[in-house]
Amino acid sequence: MTITTQSPLATRKQLAAHVGLSLRTIDDLLSKALLPHFRIGTKSIRFDVAEVEAALRERFHVNAKAGKPAKGSAS
Repeated sequence: MTITTQSPLATRKQLAAHVGLSLRTIDDLLSKALLPHFRIGTKSIRFDVAEVEAALRERFHVNAKAGKPAKGSAS
């Protein structure tokens, strides 16, 4: 699924497909407050994809888009 610049915010499902993680992993990261997100009302959650990619890179030292370890990180 491609996320366009016309729609900068992604749903959980869109985000999971974009970064290559399962919905369960997205939910686990959310419950641990490791993913930046926006709440819309009481149930809807949206993610700024660029912010999430940056958070994943910083926290897990990976290239969030490709899912490959960053240069210089131990595997």
